[in-house]
Amino acid sequence: MSEPVRELVVVLVEPHHPGNLGAVARAMANMGAERLRLVNACAIDDESRALAWGALHLLERAERYADFESAIEDCTTVVGFSARDGRFRLPPLLVSDAAAELRARSGRIALVFGREDSGLRFEEIERCHRLVRIPTTGPHSSLNLSQAVLIGLYEIEARGTSAADLIPAEGARHRPRVFSNETLGGTEELIDSGSLERLIDDWEAALRTLGYDSFGPPQLIDRTMRRLRRLFFRAGLERDDADMLFGFARRITGGYRRPGSKGRRRRAPSLSLAARDRAPGLRTSLSLPSPSLRTGDPAP
Repeated sequence: MSEPVRELVVVLVEPHHPGNLGAVARAMANMGAERLRLVNACAIDDESRALAWGALHLLERAERYADFESAIEDCTTVVGFSARDGRFRLPPLLVSDAAAELRARSGRIALVFGREDSGLRFEEIERCHRLVRIPTTGPHSSLNLSQAVLIGLYEIEARGTSAADLIPAEGARHRPRVFSNETLGGTEELIDSGSLERLIDDWEAALRTLGYDSFGPPQLIDRTMRRLRRLFFRAGLERDDADMLFGFARRITGGYRRPGSKGRRRRAPSLSLAARDRAPGLRTSLSLPSPSLRTGDPAP
């Protein structure tokens, strides 16, 4: 029997207005989303409860977190919603295009929405695997928080709904849609956000061990890691892929053990000094030997 492989989690980062908490909970109930996570959020009050009509259970069991990283750590895909442009930001996808991709993904998917007045910050967007924009035609591009949540969930959940899906199960108020490996085409478990961040840290350590920072300007490592982060995000790494990449990075930095071996870990030799010594002549070391050496004549 196929098991469900996708779960949507709505993450609100530092919401200020209690009424928005209730309105978001109601939007989630409309679209069948069951998990709400609040990061450093305001308190729930009477206005929150009034606007959460029919969805008070979602509001009351919302999970609270002190920081953004903890709220997304167990998520395999993190999708940030933002109307802003800026250098070094991920290229945004229209919500309809992103929804088509997300419907084919497995695992726990976090839909992340920022503050009512300022949205998501740069460091939060950096932790997102996809950046999504909801297009507007008027001069004011910022949506109300609950409106953005409702549109995002509608695009992902309701657009793929058939007439049969709208018929509730007997005795139930609604029937949540169930997605399986067979219907989504997925076969492997994707790694979560916490594991992905550890993989990125390991690869940064590997590049520093190789002396990669000596090949260019001081910002080279940061720029390379930003591109590598986006590459990993686009790839949607499965567990076996991630284990292989962890192994490569840790073999470079040391502390590895050969498969099937026993005893203490061996340390790989550090390449930092050798790499730094070779860096000035990196290009010339790849050139062909002189003509006299190629023909076998004695060197002068």
